Amino acid sequence: MGGFHSKPKPKPTPKSSNPNATITPLDRAILDLKNSRDRLTKYRAKLALDATKLASRAKTLHSNNDTKMALQLLKLRKYKLHE
Repeated sequence: MGGFHSKPKPKPTPKSSNPNATITPLDRAILDLKNSRDRLTKYRAKLALDATKLASRAKTLHSNNDTKMALQLLKLRKYKLHE
């Protein structure tokens, strides 16, 4: 009801110490290094998880007398670990 008669609320603006600040090439390079480091740690964690999954799957296949497929999975695990 009071929407037509009320004043519009001002939108909050982000406050920075220097409104004319620009991103320097050094700042961009540091940010890129940090981003690549984070991607690398995520990728390493994913590889470790995949390796454990492949090893457990190979163990179950070996216990089910499917040795050929188990060996293939172990070769795949070895290949992924050496990437």
